[in-house]
Amino acid sequence: MKLLAFILLVPMIMALPSFLSVQTWLASFQQPLVNLIDNPLRRSTIPQFILDTRHPWIVANRRKLERLPNAEAFLCSMPNTETNESNEKETEAVGGQLEIPPDVFDNLEIDNNREGISRPGWPNALERLGEMKRCPRALNQVKTLDVTIFVHSGKYCDWYLKSLEPSQPPEQLLTLFGDVLESMTNLTTLNWGIDKEDAHYFEAAFKSRNLTLPSIKTLVPGPWSEYLVSMCPNLERLENGGSFNWYHAHMPDNRDWKLLFIQAAVSAPKLKRFAMVGGSEGWTPSYVSGMCHSFQSR
Repeated sequence: MKLLAFILLVPMIMALPSFLSVQTWLASFQQPLVNLIDNPLRRSTIPQFILDTRHPWIVANRRKLERLPNAEAFLCSMPNTETNESNEKETEAVGGQLEIPPDVFDNLEIDNNREGISRPGWPNALERLGEMKRCPRALNQVKTLDVTIFVHSGKYCDWYLKSLEPSQPPEQLLTLFGDVLESMTNLTTLNWGIDKEDAHYFEAAFKSRNLTLPSIKTLVPGPWSEYLVSMCPNLERLENGGSFNWYHAHMPDNRDWKLLFIQAAVSAPKLKRFAMVGGSEGWTPSYVSGMCHSFQSR
């Protein structure tokens, strides 16, 4: 009975703001524990963000990579560095030369809720960003970054995921996102799936550091993330993402997401393609008229 009471009490205690850092710390143990249960005889030494790419070469050579003394150093060191050369010699000793494909880091993701993955949203993002920041090769080579953060707070979420989920993104996460994005100097496509209720945290953090992403050519933001457009001065393709969130993107101050998104598109000087779904109200004559007026005034 006491054990049951404790289990029921944990989610309520963890929901308090003072426990945000504790939640994040506890959540960091979730994935290692899942991996241990899945295969108790082997703990992967490959950073989780690399496993999440599901790159065929990583999948095919996972066991060989895990036998390396330092798989992370081997995969993440820039080519022709002393660290990488040392790891290449160690690679030969564990069973054959492993040559990292040039496209292994082309597509990276931060996704806590796709098929086969169920993790707390903010802690997962914090961990994946930390791994990426320690991986110079990934930061240099990534071309597409998919960000999808599902915050476990609804009534249909598992209680243990909700108990590990901070109610808002930790300050460290906001800073780390800016650091990593600025370091991805060859990033051309950003799919930004932050929920509309949380978009303002990132807007404030990114604007305060004057974040600029000159390499971005394609941007797919979720609702209320149109602020990113002004941070991508060389943007050529813009379309709205975030799936169903766009259909119910109403805010208390009555701002109109469609008009704001159109206005953001108008401000992009190098834009060549613009695409947007109509939302639950569809493309009404007033919206079409407003869009045409906006683009004509460019």
